[in-house]
Amino acid sequence: MRRIRRFAGAAVLGAVALVAARAAFDSGEGVPTVRATRIRFTRTIQAEGALRAVRATPITTLMDPEGPFTIAWLIADGSPVKAGEEVARFEPTKLERERRDGQDDRRTADQRTATATAAAETTSRNLEREASLAGEELETARSLAECGQRDLLALRDRQLGDRRDSRREATVARRGGQGRQAAAGPDRS
Repeated sequence: MRRIRRFAGAAVLGAVALVAARAAFDSGEGVPTVRATRIRFTRTIQAEGALRAVRATPITTLMDPEGPFTIAWLIADGSPVKAGEEVARFEPTKLERERRDGQDDRRTADQRTATATAAAETTSRNLEREASLAGEELETARSLAECGQRDLLALRDRQLGDRRDSRREATVARRGGQGRQAAAGPDRS
């Protein structure tokens, strides 16, 4: 019995639905409709964050700077660039100061080099002069030494002669009158 009731309820519902659909279909406004047309499909998504390039080219400078620099100007992100095109400009004040300091250091080094070169040349001339004087003094000392040696030999010979003479005289004085014989004889002292 239950089955029959279910079946009868379903039939009634089906009939009501058919009647309602027929009534709506006759009026033309009861069933919603959509008209399809061809347009470009776009999907807009709102998101926050930063994008990272899939392929990026590192930018290098011609010099190897020491320390940080202040960027004065930078090309806009995502702008296309060509080879050799300027993409950033640094604040020139630090670079100019370093260039001036480098030039000052160079001038100071050049002056020190010139001073050292002049001092070395002066020292070299003084050493040459002193070597020349030392050579002259050596020659003078050698000739004096030769003269002194001759004089010493002559003085020695004189002293030896004087000693011989004094010995003879002393012998003669001791012997008294026999001095002639002692003078003629061999010297035994």
